Amino acid sequence: MNLEEMQEVWAVHERRLERSLRLNHQLLRETQLDQTRSALRRLGAWLGFELATDLVVLAWLCAFAFEQRAQLRILLPAACLVLAWGCFLRLTLRQLAARRGIDFSGPTLAIQRALELLRIARIANTRWRILAAPILWFPLLVVGGSAFGHDVYAECGAGWLIAQALFGLALAPALFFASRKLAQRTPNSPVLQRIARDVAGRSLETARARVESIAAFEREESA
Repeated sequence: MNLEEMQEVWAVHERRLERSLRLNHQLLRETQLDQTRSALRRLGAWLGFELATDLVVLAWLCAFAFEQRAQLRILLPAACLVLAWGCFLRLTLRQLAARRGIDFSGPTLAIQRALELLRIARIANTRWRILAAPILWFPLLVVGGSAFGHDVYAECGAGWLIAQALFGLALAPALFFASRKLAQRTPNSPVLQRIARDVAGRSLETARARVESIAAFEREESA
């Protein structure tokens, strides 16, 4: 076998190897995308439930606030809850929009970027719902008690109610700073660690950094 024949044989092997690598890469990509689609279907079902729940709660709160429009001490807490659940609904809609924005037929970098944007929306949803919970405790107490026929102001006393409201206002920033400390450590529970990072905003910063790095890579590729 002369040199030209050897070069031709090697060229054939290289082409076969390239086709094999492309096929393996395509199979791996399709497998990973199938797993991602499956996870997103489960997420979509959960987001649908979350959206329906937010809509029902918001509709009930609006109706309740309208009924209590003559009682300012009930109306104000109800209005706070209406505003809060309106924000929660917006967070859910933002997640749904991010999920629908994922085009699995597009380039891998575009899919990765869309997934990171969805992750940012998920982190923001977790963060603000948890941080808002201590602040909303007092309005929930007033509205819930009134809905079941109890005058919370008369039954609990002004001093106790003021203490509850101040406690909720103080607990939100304390929860934020505690989560930042916890996020720097490694608790035994991965779920607890993830929630701490989400509330502290560290996961959000990481996700945004990844989106920026992907966008920068896309700019370099198109340059």
